[in-house]
Amino acid sequence: DAMVMFHKGPPFQRVVGEEEVSESERCHERGAVHGLRYNNEGSRLASVGTDGSVCFYDGKGMVLERRVEKVHRSSVFGCAWNEGGTHLLTCGADGFARLLEGSSGDVVYEWNVAEIQWQERNGGSDTGEDSSSNNNDKVPMGAMQL
Repeated sequence: DAMVMFHKGPPFQRVVGEEEVSESERCHERGAVHGLRYNNEGSRLASVGTDGSVCFYDGKGMVLERRVEKVHRSSVFGCAWNEGGTHLLTCGADGFARLLEGSSGDVVYEWNVAEIQWQERNGGSDTGEDSSSNNNDKVPMGAMQL
């Protein structure tokens, strides 16, 4: 249902306001939320989902700090903070892993994981052959794991 519902407990109680559903909880536009990760200090929280966006929250009050749209062209399967909590790594069904700057949400680096895996399977380089001639060697989008 594309929502992240924040509770604390036991006994379990809503963390974000008394209204029916807060802006923080409906950050993702569509589909499912695939992952939630706190940084090591617990001061920041990130969520990723099928809408290709990443949402950053305050880790204590669960208030939405920033929503970064179109980080990936399709579903984002997972995310992980670096040890210092300054950068977030995401991986998506588009075959890319992207490193985001934690405070701005800007993409600072990206890896085409599907292409790297294809090159490793085929001797380290693209031969320039018609890509439709040998589809069995290609990594299917969404099948990669980091």
